[in-house]
Amino acid sequence: MVDGKIGVDDALAILDLVVGTNFNSKKFKVVNKLRDKDTILQNGKFTKTKLHIKNGTVYKGKDGKYYHKDTFHTGKGAELEVYNKFGKHIGTANPKTGKIDFSKVKKGREINVK
Repeated sequence: MVDGKIGVDDALAILDLVVGTNFNSKKFKVVNKLRDKDTILQNGKFTKTKLHIKNGTVYKGKDGKYYHKDTFHTGKGAELEVYNKFGKHIGTANPKTGKIDFSKVKKGREINVK
């Protein structure tokens, strides 16, 4: 936008964004990935382990549970996967508060914590 006026490229970019067209020749990708530093994993109550899941670090909490970012959900749906001290999945946690939702347990999902 120049001098408060919308140009052709601006208008096409708005159409692309709102309607989902591909008129704008300028390509961009919106990335809304959750970073470790944006979560409770960086509040001093978690220690990095040598474990990695889908290129993400697994952290051990002072509560003995293991946590890692869910790489599937992003934005407002972002969450942390939570495992008990034996590596058995027990649910997901809010990345900002750490509150665990035990209803989202995935039976059979485990990590090797040995």
